[in-house]
Amino acid sequence: AHNVGQIANSIYPPGVLGSTARNPSFSYNVDKAKSLLAHAGYPNGLNLPELRFDLRNTSTKSRQIGEFFKKELAKIGIHLKIELNTFPAFLEKAKQGNLQLWLDGWTMDYPDPENSIQLLLEKNHPPGPNTTFYRNSNLESLFLKYQATDDMNQRLNYLHNIDDIIAEDLPWILLNYDHHIYLVGRGVENFTGTDVINNYFKYLKKH
Repeated sequence: AHNVGQIANSIYPPGVLGSTARNPSFSYNVDKAKSLLAHAGYPNGLNLPELRFDLRNTSTKSRQIGEFFKKELAKIGIHLKIELNTFPAFLEKAKQGNLQLWLDGWTMDYPDPENSIQLLLEKNHPPGPNTTFYRNSNLESLFLKYQATDDMNQRLNYLHNIDDIIAEDLPWILLNYDHHIYLVGRGVENFTGTDVINNYFKYLKKH
């Protein structure tokens, strides 16, 4: 909200090895979306089955997000059914592979590209974190090569190739990288703002 954040263009967020300054893979373009639908054999969404969009909870904010997606996709003829869930019910659907469209996010456990890639590995299908059930043998091979070398140029090349595969296959539609704004009083010590670590409170001191 309020223009805080950055449009995502890579599975590696800024500051993580492999992040890039390239343009996002796609942009908001209703006419192009209509053209792609027609090319796929569904002009104006004709004969395209209704899609299901699962929400992670039943809050007002979630409902508003669901209605926004429904309204936007209706512009190109795609009909969206909004499915309300409790969070435990949403997680159970994810484990069972019973999700079609949903909105999710990821806070990195550590600032390394592996922490993004592992979300897309076949070995991490549910109950692991790969809730899309995505698999790509080329990506798996590149990741093993990335892990096996210490040559930085080769590592970057593997990472960018993996990123290109994801941009082509689109198991995720990347939206944005979150940014946080902090107000810190003068009497607070040991504070370092970060978009990765969430347990910084235990380091704070006040004098």
